[in-house]
Amino acid sequence: MTGKLSHIPEPQARDRNGEDPRPPRHLLLASQRNCPQVTCHYRLFVAADYIKKCSIKDPNFDACALKNAKESLPNLITGDTEHKIPVLDPLFVEELRVDAKTINSSLRRATVTGLKIVSLKSVRFDFDKKSIAVEAVLPVLNFTGDYEVKGKLIGIPIYGNGPMNASLCTYSLHKPENNTKGNYRTTYDLAKLDDGEVYLVLQDHRLTVDPAHATVELGNLFGGNEVLGYYVNKLINANWRAVLKQLGESINEAFGLTIHRIFSEAAKTVPYKDFFDDIE
Repeated sequence: MTGKLSHIPEPQARDRNGEDPRPPRHLLLASQRNCPQVTCHYRLFVAADYIKKCSIKDPNFDACALKNAKESLPNLITGDTEHKIPVLDPLFVEELRVDAKTINSSLRRATVTGLKIVSLKSVRFDFDKKSIAVEAVLPVLNFTGDYEVKGKLIGIPIYGNGPMNASLCTYSLHKPENNTKGNYRTTYDLAKLDDGEVYLVLQDHRLTVDPAHATVELGNLFGGNEVLGYYVNKLINANWRAVLKQLGESINEAFGLTIHRIFSEAAKTVPYKDFFDDIE
């Protein structure tokens, strides 16, 4: 089933010296319960000092890019305001909307956790086709927030609004093949922007998340009918693969656009020639 992506507001970064960015304790406990096995116009003219450059003439460029990406990831996760990167774990998103053929849903004031324990597996650049591909595994990816839903889910009429906690997670930390897998791909162009410098401008993108397991808890379903809500939650979790088959594409599009926007804004803070060595 093909999902339709609605408007998604920009991800909201929080000031680490201001409001405490951590999710409320009850949300963290819910995550542990679901996955007990447990990531003015001006531009900068220099890349962050924690990002090391690779030579585009290096025959092992992708291996170099993967090594450097792994080393810089902890700095990216905590956020870099100078390069327009918000704190990525927890990542705050004002709203995610998922519109599919038989159901409309939204998650407001969303908190996403788990990216800080992501494990990068490959980073591939194709300079001829102007494309980038990143593969990773995630032991757990957790979404919390206030949901609203109305429609039919796996053939069941459903409606409600309230707190939501959903987790994409692994069966075992000891078997990497059982981890949630994530793939991000994007094309790019090179464009001279208003400061006269050439930048890497990201274009089309696709994010796919393939979980080894998924759980969801929807509070206040059916106007607070606890009995009906309990059984529908139980049915959804027992049939999580069917649920993801119906909504997975739309979820990937919604979350993928959020991640893509972050990468796009970051790429436009450093000229292309400062990303790599041996740029002619």
